[in-house]
Amino acid sequence: MLRALKALQVTHDFDIEVIDIDAAGHAALHSHYDELVPVLLDGQTEICHYHLDPGAVIGHLGVKGSGSAAKTLESARDRETP
Repeated sequence: MLRALKALQVTHDFDIEVIDIDAAGHAALHSHYDELVPVLLDGQTEICHYHLDPGAVIGHLGVKGSGSAAKTLESARDRETP
């Protein structure tokens, strides 16, 4: 998902923050999103999970306007998957 999201940055203006929900201090995120990772959020708004949905991302950015920050939560166990 992260690779595909970075490809969208070429044509759309947004930031990416990767959060490892398996790291210390993220117990609440782990509890809520455990089976959904990777998941793409903008604040509290879930855009998609498991695989990037480019249409959902572009649609969300269009609603929010340019400069919106997108966040992707990714657990350590999923980072090894291409």
